[in-house]
This record gives sequence, C-alpha cells and structure tokens, in this order.
Amino acid sequence: MELWGRVNESAEDDHNPNIERYMGQGEVAMDCRWGQRTFAGIMKNDLRSDNKSGLRLDWTYPLNKHLKGYVEGCTGYGENLIDGDRTTHRIGFGLMLADWF
Repeated sequence: MELWGRVNESAEDDHNPNIERYMGQGEVAMDCRWGQRTFAGIMKNDLRSDNKSGLRLDWTYPLNKHLKGYVEGCTGYGENLIDGDRTTHRIGFGLMLADWF
C-alpha cells in the first residue's frame, strides 16, 4: 500500500491543478503466483465520495525458459498523465524477457 500527497505550487506554475483528483491519494497492490503464472493488481483511489479510481490487472505466463507472455488490462482514471482526467479502458498484450540471470 502506498499513500501520497501533493506539494502545492503557485497557480502560474501548476500544469496539473487537479492531478490528485484523478491520480488518487494512494494505491493498493497485490500479486500472487500460481505455478509459473503471476497475477497482479493495482487499485488507485482518491478517497472521496464521488470516487475517481483506477484498476489495473496483469497476468504473466511462461512461453519457454526465457520468454513469458503478458496481458494487462486497465480501467478507470489516472492510468497515465496525458489522459489522467478521463476514464479509459484498455487491454494490452506483450512479451517479457525473464530469468536471464
């Protein structure tokens, strides 16, 4: 679990005045292994009644000794700084190099 707060800036220097509203005040992360598969999740929350939260779920699975498949899904606010104030839904697929050392 992580909690954070924002350092205030002057209005003329503040390029993201509502960032804490959409990036949240903290996040809770979890992960678990099942054999060689890994499941992970992160939930962000702004701790307000009209919640602007975000959720990310990840899954990795072995393809061979040094290569894993990767699936990631995200929904909600604060997934990145560019689209932080808009709700987004996305899924991604990829490859991960693993266990080289």
